[in-house]
Amino acid sequence: MKSRTFAYTLAIFHSSIVGLSFLFTKMAIAESNPLDTLAFRFTVSFVIILFLVAVRVLFLGVG
Repeated sequence: MKSRTFAYTLAIFHSSIVGLSFLFTKMAIAESNPLDTLAFRFTVSFVIILFLVAVRVLFLGVG
C-alpha cells in the first residue's frame, strides 16, 4: 500500500511539473521571441546538466 501511495504522489508531482512547464512557456512566448525562449531553456538545461556532471551526481559513461 505504501508503494502505491508513493507512486501516486510522484505521478501528481510529475503532472504538476509538466503542466506548469506549458503554462510558463506560454507566458514566456507572449513576452519574448519564441527562439529566445527556446535558447534560454536549452542554455539553462545545459548548465544544470554540466553542473551535475561536474559534481559527480550524474555519470555520462563516456571514456
